[in-house]
Amino acid sequence: MQCFRDTIWNAGQKQEVEMNVVMLSGSIKEPMSKKTEKSHMTRFTLITTTEWTRNGRTNTYQDYHRVVVWGQASEYLEGKLHDGDLAVVRGELRNRKYTDKDGNERRVTEVIINNNGGVEILSQKQAVPVADEDIPL
Repeated sequence: MQCFRDTIWNAGQKQEVEMNVVMLSGSIKEPMSKKTEKSHMTRFTLITTTEWTRNGRTNTYQDYHRVVVWGQASEYLEGKLHDGDLAVVRGELRNRKYTDKDGNERRVTEVIINNNGGVEILSQKQAVPVADEDIPL
């Protein structure tokens, strides 16, 4: 994540602002959409892969990012996202805590996509070969 500092003009006054902006590209896993009481929501995991070579050996590392899309963008995406699709997402990074069904307090970091963000499907490919037990939740 990168926090940008920018200068804006507000009513003739110069102000510095910080923006919470995250942009990721990767492979979609387990997309699902549902209608809530107040809005529409789509949720999926975006898998980003980093590769590097050290001493002639190629190494790979995968990160799993929770992505939540709200509102009209979510309605548009319903049925269009599939496992293995390559996509770029732009949104805000949010941390929240909740209590799970066993009463344990959990913390989660999510990429939230609302009016200022978006999802662009780059291509539809085969699913990334990752076992479910490898996904940290």
